[in-house]
Amino acid sequence: YFLQGLHALEALRRGHPDYLHLAGTLAHYAPQTGPGASSFQLTLHSLIHFPQPGLETPLAKHLLDEREAIHCNATEALVRMGTAQAAAALVSQFPVADTASQRWIARGLQRLRAAGLAEAIAELRAVTADPTLWLMLLVAEVRQVEENSLQRIACELQRVDSPSRALKDALAVAIGVLQQAVESQRTQAALQEYLQRSP
Repeated sequence: YFLQGLHALEALRRGHPDYLHLAGTLAHYAPQTGPGASSFQLTLHSLIHFPQPGLETPLAKHLLDEREAIHCNATEALVRMGTAQAAAALVSQFPVADTASQRWIARGLQRLRAAGLAEAIAELRAVTADPTLWLMLLVAEVRQVEENSLQRIACELQRVDSPSRALKDALAVAIGVLQQAVESQRTQAALQEYLQRSP
């Protein structure tokens, strides 16, 4: 029944986009049980399949929901929007989210790119004590492939003691991009040093 409801909702959104007031639905906290809970999940899944920019602000509050089914789907919906506002929503909620939600938000930041996002992620890293979250945010920052950010990261890689496949992959991409800029050779070399010492 859930899939049938999802298909019906998506058809209604495509055929009559002004008929539904999704912002109003998202303005309320998700019900715990009953038809309201199912309807809310249908809304989130529909936004994942058919992103609708402009709903970043009402979606942001659901990143703090303690239920994984809510905060992970809210994160995914924001990632699918791919807007600067979506990135800002993830950044703004990270400091006040619980650890489980923070991990989903960090994963979301790893998949988004936006102007100035690297600096915002660096600020989150600076106040993050959890080593796993710190590393996840480092990967997210590397994936922004911003020259100034990568220079800073190159100086901080000595702090990374354990090998990370996600970090290695992100650095490999960043190095490939930097190779197009002659003035980035020192940064490339510093990033490459981590790849060489990681098994």
